[in-house]
Amino acid sequence: MEGFGFFMFLSVCVGGGIISHIRQQRNKLELLRLSIEKGLTLDPALIDKLMPTAVADRPSTPAQVVTGLRIGGIMCLAVAVGLPTMGYFLGRVNEQAFPALQGVGALLACISVGLFIASIVAARKSKDADHAA
Repeated sequence: MEGFGFFMFLSVCVGGGIISHIRQQRNKLELLRLSIEKGLTLDPALIDKLMPTAVADRPSTPAQVVTGLRIGGIMCLAVAVGLPTMGYFLGRVNEQAFPALQGVGALLACISVGLFIASIVAARKSKDADHAA
């Protein structure tokens, strides 16, 4: 029962953070909308500051895409190694933990390999585009 309470607490915290972020973004966009409706001239720096940052945070060059894929692959691989290690120690408490976390680790290792392959493909495509230009 303690595990259920912990995950409920965690869900409420994450959900609250997401809802808070959505409301902040909505308020910023509402401010921009009202300013435009009133005919105010807006400074481009202010617009950039108030606009959602998701578009600005996207990688803009092929090298950044390749780097992002490689970093994701490295992080997934680290977790893929860490989960079975954790399962080994948890296996002393519950014998089902080790095989379960081995399976999850194997899944993450496959995702990591996929990310590495995607980074190689993206790097080749960017080189081909550079040679064509």
